[in-house]
Amino acid sequence: MELRRFAEEQLGQKINLPFAQKPRITSCDILRITDRDGITEHHGLLTVSPERAGEWLVEYLMGSRLNGKIIIAREYVERRGHGVGIDPEYDRRRPGLRVSRLGYFGRAAIA
Repeated sequence: MELRRFAEEQLGQKINLPFAQKPRITSCDILRITDRDGITEHHGLLTVSPERAGEWLVEYLMGSRLNGKIIIAREYVERRGHGVGIDPEYDRRRPGLRVSRLGYFGRAAIA
């Protein structure tokens, strides 16, 4: 929820947004990724509409801080499944990753 609020505040502070419609975050998903050595990372996935607003938000959030941690923002790329994404020979992820969803905060969940 903090990630979503933070991103919405950033979208709201931009006065001259170059978008035809008001940008909005349509969903927020938090993932916990743990490798086989027990190292855990948390990743937040935001869905932003329109897409151009999402591109702007990635650039704007890169390097900013949330709860004292630096944000590394980038566009999400589907790595496996459905024939779309990164070819296995280019997949740089560590082997043996466990991914679990900590929460999904769509519009209905927070409204």
